[in-house]
Amino acid sequence: MSYRVIQVGTGGQGARWCSTFLPPNIEDGLIDVVAAVDVNEEEHENAKNHLGLTDEECYTDVERAFEEHDADICNVVVPSQIHEDVVDVALAHD
Repeated sequence: MSYRVIQVGTGGQGARWCSTFLPPNIEDGLIDVVAAVDVNEEEHENAKNHLGLTDEECYTDVERAFEEHDADICNVVVPSQIHEDVVDVALAHD
């Protein structure tokens, strides 16, 4: 069984998650990244290039990503001052 993941943050440190940390777990069948979120659309390229996501699976609005995708896990790789906001959205969507 793989866990469905929404990756929040695909630029900065999030880019490293996309390129280095997540791919081995995808290859091992542990996770399936179902969506990625970054307020900067240019950073979506990291999710597309390294995680195989499509334009439709990349979002600038975290709320919309959670509304459109069921997930078991949310990776929060954004500036610390907005962590709580992302966690609140994730909790609201179980």
